[in-house]
Amino acid sequence: MNRPYKIVMSKGDSIQIDSDEIDKVIRGLQEGGIVVTRSGVFNPSFYISIVKDTKRWNEFIEDIKYEDNKVELRKAGCKRLNNIFSEIEILKLKVGNKN
Repeated sequence: MNRPYKIVMSKGDSIQIDSDEIDKVIRGLQEGGIVVTRSGVFNPSFYISIVKDTKRWNEFIEDIKYEDNKVELRKAGCKRLNNIFSEIEILKLKVGNKN
């Protein structure tokens, strides 16, 4: 099931992530480099914590519908975030020799 999380930053803002991105974020925190997620880029030096995104989760729960008058809920998981970088070509810098 895809659970929503958010990365809380030192200035009080946050970056939304999905549960399948947590391993990549933790690796980035350990390495200390810039981390690219589906919803943004962040510098680990401004990271405070990773917490469950209860607002997004509650919005998802409110959207769950009952099927055939049964009391069984459909639990498909929260909708995955869109990748804001999917249509952007990654720029690669060419390093030339300086003599």
